[in-house]
Amino acid sequence: MGFKHSAESKRKMSEARSKNPVITRYWLGKKRPPFSEEWKKRIGEGCTGEKSYLWKGDGVGYRAFHSWVKRHKGEATFCHFCGKVKTKPKEIQWANKSHKYLRKLTDWISLCVPCHKKYDISHRRSLV
Repeated sequence: MGFKHSAESKRKMSEARSKNPVITRYWLGKKRPPFSEEWKKRIGEGCTGEKSYLWKGDGVGYRAFHSWVKRHKGEATFCHFCGKVKTKPKEIQWANKSHKYLRKLTDWISLCVPCHKKYDISHRRSLV
């Protein structure tokens, strides 16, 4: 399966290779040297988080915020309200305390689904 290039794309790639065959063919048949751990770390740090050209700050959507929290805080494993421990996938969730979706890890709490619903309803009532 995989991605299939169009005939136009293949033609353009062929032209680019023919213009500079030395660079594109240099590694043909050769084993590339392994990258050092220091180099991998430096490259990884240079293009993640706020340094990334894709960084949107707080202007991201619901899923992006939740995946950011999961990356930094890990999997939610128990409910802070009722103490339930996770036994099935998606049974415990990360909930936003302030409902403002701030990039503060202290603004997130792990809740089971029923407690999360109660927490959302009580917060909406307090806003009215």
